[in-house]
Amino acid sequence: MTTKQTGTTEATHTATPWTLSRSFVGRDTSALKTTTVVAGTTVVAECNKRPVQEAEANARFIVRACNAHDALVAACRGLLASYATSTDYKANMLPRDGRRCLHCHSQWDRETPEAHAGRCPVPKAVAALAAACPE
Repeated sequence: MTTKQTGTTEATHTATPWTLSRSFVGRDTSALKTTTVVAGTTVVAECNKRPVQEAEANARFIVRACNAHDALVAACRGLLASYATSTDYKANMLPRDGRRCLHCHSQWDRETPEAHAGRCPVPKAVAALAAACPE
């Protein structure tokens, strides 16, 4: 649990890695009852309200996405930080002699850097990452 400055407490998610656990009807291993996402002995989620194959696929997707989340966020932050400090990045975000943006290859015309940032993938990625994963 973390405490914010407002005095409210915000829960943190169960630590990864998460894995799958399957339960069956009786001893029949072909009769899958539910697929559960677990962290050690802690049940994180049960996927059983859908058809069996879809519930199993959903559980695998949850496990894969959650286990990869921290590494993907770190990789994105590293990549975007290298863009933000790169002289190439800064040079190519400024209109100069009809040059094209290094990232989206659009030609600078009468567009301001702010307007261009609204459609160029790198500034959009920086903004999306900041919104999805605030530090």
